[in-house]
Amino acid sequence: MSKSNIEKSGLGIIKFDRKEPIRSTRDIMNDNGDSEYLDLHVDDIVPNINNPYPVNELEELIESIKLYGLQQNLVVKPNDDGNYDIFAGHKRYTAIRKILDEDTKHEYVHLETVKCLVLSKSENDIISHIRKHETNTLARSLLKMSDEEKLEVVEDFMYWLDKARSENLEINGKPIKGKTRDIVAERFGISTGKAGEIISLVKNKEMGAKSGTPPEISDEAKAYRSGVKITKQLNKIYDELVEITETDNSLLESHRNEIKRWFTTIEELL
Repeated sequence: MSKSNIEKSGLGIIKFDRKEPIRSTRDIMNDNGDSEYLDLHVDDIVPNINNPYPVNELEELIESIKLYGLQQNLVVKPNDDGNYDIFAGHKRYTAIRKILDEDTKHEYVHLETVKCLVLSKSENDIISHIRKHETNTLARSLLKMSDEEKLEVVEDFMYWLDKARSENLEINGKPIKGKTRDIVAERFGISTGKAGEIISLVKNKEMGAKSGTPPEISDEAKAYRSGVKITKQLNKIYDELVEITETDNSLLESHRNEIKRWFTTIEELL
């Protein structure tokens, strides 16, 4: 049996078989042994601002998670802030967040802890971004995305592919070889003609773009990540205020009233 373009290119990190159901991330990812499974609190997980994949049509996924729990682990990587950036699973993460935000009866508190495949922090970021595409393309079809979404996804993949080539990176012990069009076609399960068409549109879009920078991520994605950070900070302030009022008996009544006003303000923001 002849090798596929993905295998020839050295990008075969994933066991690429769309016919078999995905049981867990470990079943589809051949890692270098440095990754590990960890149970992480959802507040310690943050969206990756370099995620080009759309996060929409959540209703069916939300109902599935409510009934059966999370069926596929998130893939994350430690960042310099002490949190974990998502490299696969933004849609699942967003669905869990929505469930918890609307859980007034506290029926789904178990979802606050998420089983994750944690990549080694020392892994080259370029390789991690290529993994991002290999896991996401197993779960969703490029052809079902809007034209704008297709361009963002392929543009991002091409950027990290070019970076890997420029730094002569080997993946699974193999250099990256082959035409970009062929690699894109097989990675996203489309024809080489369609791949060539999308690549041409990406290159036209990039005309005038600053060299050596990753493709622009939507303002919505950036705002979402900022919102998560702000929420965590507000929760921390709230907890500190609670501790002060409960332990400091020397507080003046006026100070206690001021703290109570802060409680109300923070609760409204959250």
